[in-house]
Amino acid sequence: GAGIVRNSRCPLGIPLGLASPFRSLGTVRANAQGVAVFTTTPPSTSAGRVFFFQAVEALTCSSSNLVSDTL
Repeated sequence: GAGIVRNSRCPLGIPLGLASPFRSLGTVRANAQGVAVFTTTPPSTSAGRVFFFQAVEALTCSSSNLVSDTL
């Protein structure tokens, strides 16, 4: 995939490994060690499906590696 997150601080946007359309799950703040924890409860119909995740750091116009998990 090749999606872009639009952000006013990043004139070219923030490139992602996720293809559009993608969905933002929310915003969390990292601690002093750079660790951010996002907690959500997916619906039971998600069991056995593969989901892809990627974090975005808007201040530096960067994104994390793409990771996946089977629920």
